[in-house]
Amino acid sequence: MQATGSVWVLRAEDLQQVRKLVKALLAHKQSVKGLERITSQLLSSISTSKSCSCAAAVHLIEVIQLSSSAAVYSVLTASTPSLLRKHLAPAVVRNSQRQPRTLLVREMKKWCALGEHDRSFIKHFQKLCWYESLKTIHQQLAQTRMPTQEKQHHTFQARLADVRSEILADICSMQQMRDEACPPRSDDRRTYAKVPSCTWKSSGWCGVNLGGWLLWEPGPANNSELIASLGADADIPDDEWTLCEQLILKYAQVKAEALMHKHRSTHVTREDFIKMKQLGVNAVRVPFGYWAIAGPGEGEPFMGPCVEFLDAALRWGDEVGLSVILCYHSAVGFQSYDPPCGRSNEKWKPKNFNVAANVEVMRQVAKRFGSHPALGGICILNEPHGDLPAKALNSFFEGAYSVMRVSEHLPESVQLMLPVFHHEFTSFAGRYTPQKGFVNVVFDVHCYQVFGDPYAGWCRMSLAEHLRYAIGKASSHPITGIVKRNERVVVTEFSLGLPVWDKKYMISREFAALTGTEKKLLMRSFALRQLSSFATYTEGWFFWCWKDDSGPEWSLSESMSKGWMPALSSGDMNSADTASSSCGETEPPSSPCLSFASSSDISAPASPCDIIEESPAPHGQKHKILITSEILSAKRARMQVLENEVAPDISMVEGL
Repeated sequence: MQATGSVWVLRAEDLQQVRKLVKALLAHKQSVKGLERITSQLLSSISTSKSCSCAAAVHLIEVIQLSSSAAVYSVLTASTPSLLRKHLAPAVVRNSQRQPRTLLVREMKKWCALGEHDRSFIKHFQKLCWYESLKTIHQQLAQTRMPTQEKQHHTFQARLADVRSEILADICSMQQMRDEACPPRSDDRRTYAKVPSCTWKSSGWCGVNLGGWLLWEPGPANNSELIASLGADADIPDDEWTLCEQLILKYAQVKAEALMHKHRSTHVTREDFIKMKQLGVNAVRVPFGYWAIAGPGEGEPFMGPCVEFLDAALRWGDEVGLSVILCYHSAVGFQSYDPPCGRSNEKWKPKNFNVAANVEVMRQVAKRFGSHPALGGICILNEPHGDLPAKALNSFFEGAYSVMRVSEHLPESVQLMLPVFHHEFTSFAGRYTPQKGFVNVVFDVHCYQVFGDPYAGWCRMSLAEHLRYAIGKASSHPITGIVKRNERVVVTEFSLGLPVWDKKYMISREFAALTGTEKKLLMRSFALRQLSSFATYTEGWFFWCWKDDSGPEWSLSESMSKGWMPALSSGDMNSADTASSSCGETEPPSSPCLSFASSSDISAPASPCDIIEESPAPHGQKHKILITSEILSAKRARMQVLENEVAPDISMVEGL
């Protein structure tokens, strides 16, 4: 029978009640009154949302209960029952002995027969309950007195069930996830009236970084012709300083400069700007070093200046309709000893950072580019090291602001972005407000869940914990401390990178145990949760990078083609602009999005719901992003949510 019900999405508050009910059903000390109270709260929540009738709600509750019993039954039959029974609550064991699979399939068919919800939702909801139950059972068993090897087994199974539960929760809660897991057919008669709007879409920047272009660092251009010119046996250079040294040593100055110029002329072109526009990007962030403006210092191997490429980026942005953010990625004297600053040098000292010289570079940037119509913002500095004193940074920030806004009359519409990186926000809070004479200043953070030593603890987290952290409500999240103080923030770098390459950590084994479809849905969920967090609390984001040889998790173009990142828009452009482009395209390509026939291979062990049959299921605009007072008011209202948060274990994005 063709499903005609509406596509219902599970709200965050409903999901919390579902998980509470599962835990209560599997608790060692079950309370009849407690179960009745939680069940009543869930029914009340569903009733308030008017998402289904009382009859459908009753079937939903029954599916939760039977899924819990079926999960226990599957664990008991897959292991030594006598050994496990003594570790599980007697009531839980008794409930699982009623052959719940048959009852569960019958209950799901009754729910489907009501026609209120499509079978896809019912199937995924049952799987959500199934894996939430498995997670709870394995967590309980891992905490009992068992041999270490068995405990590790149950811990691993709990983590696998946890991440599968999170993925399914998103499938049940986000239409964008459901479209990937089970794309609707053209003859689908379902209605979508109850599906909320896409809360991950930002009202501000939706941008991408052009790394590896005007400032080379490992990753974005590892496989470029420029690196190949060093020779097949050459190692990837640590930074641009080393790259320039090696080029000069091998080819001498003149040819080395010619090779660098060729790389800068070909790595990013106008065609890339057109493709980015077609994918829905509204801004690009262009990293550059001081030598691009002022030329290299005495004895330095850098090759510059190369302002003509910054001119080209702004010209292309103006022609195509993209805002351009200029990012001061490498400062005079350097702001760090890490590769992104241009030179990886462990002998670097914070005193090397030359405040006066860097203020002068900012003055030249504002003088040359400040009046360009495509200039949307300037990142005053990228990733200053934690050892660089906040006093020196504030001195630089204030000096740079003064020469740009006052001396060079930089328009107030151009956003100035100040980095909060490895520094306590208290060192900057309240200093750069309109009340103190600073106009359109926003703080700049990078949100990576992969870097650090050793991996900053990311490798010890489970995949499910990474998904929950991406929501942006943890106290340690880069944006939390800023929005709690009601200050403005933008995410200028983030990616889909996760620390899953080192097999000595359990997170790597978790990732390896997932099926191919599960991995794709995991990345989709990770992307949507980050974007939803950024849309809720920040003024926009910039993905790292447009193209990156380190892998698709670092490349916006590849991650969108794989369906990990959602399509940002239809990408329509003025036909005249497109026709006049150097690539000669007259029609923007449809947004690339990899679809999966179903998510039925979210498995191991198989859910009994698999028995249920699946139903068929312009150019000329102003390029600067102006943050209006209405948008700011809405952002501040959302920020108040953080003040009232008491339960960090929220696995769904707020507002969905």
